[in-house]
Amino acid sequence: MNRKDREYCLELQINKDIEYIDEILKNSDSKKAYINLMRLISAYEPILPKIKNDLYYKNFSTIDHYKLDLESVKKKLQIGMTSGIIFKHFDKNEKSELTILNQNTNLNSNTIDVNIEMEFNNARDYFENNGNITPSMIKEIIEKIDYLEEVNNSADTRPNKWEKAGKIINWLTTTGVDTGMKIMPIITKMLENQ
Repeated sequence: MNRKDREYCLELQINKDIEYIDEILKNSDSKKAYINLMRLISAYEPILPKIKNDLYYKNFSTIDHYKLDLESVKKKLQIGMTSGIIFKHFDKNEKSELTILNQNTNLNSNTIDVNIEMEFNNARDYFENNGNITPSMIKEIIEKIDYLEEVNNSADTRPNKWEKAGKIINWLTTTGVDTGMKIMPIITKMLENQ
């Protein structure tokens, strides 16, 4: 796919996601708002690195805060698209994943040049450079990421991968929310790409 076609597809997807955000903002389902906020952040962070800046979800868990965050993400997508910043980062990250959300709230696994390897590396870098985590915890997190990467690269079926990932999901419940928020999207992408 040439650059113009990639940009066109990305622009279409961003416009669909903006419409989807508008639909979510009309209702008061905090779980749906939170899940979709996380999916949007995960999908667009590789091409819009500052998308998480100044969001409330890390400190508050009310529908009002999720709606504020969704409005913020919407504005960042609009500004990024209008200014061309998203396309610049998208060209640099040709292998970045863009998960497409259907209007009916079901996740669709259509992707553009998926490169989950980059997600594993980004997660490792994030934890290795995080000064708020003890060295022993960093080592444990990196081991779990390595394990997930092995599971991803294996020839196992999707149900087997899910079973193996379940061990990590159980472990995540014993860690902090930031660790869970960084690793859960990787597990989701790993299973979607099956």
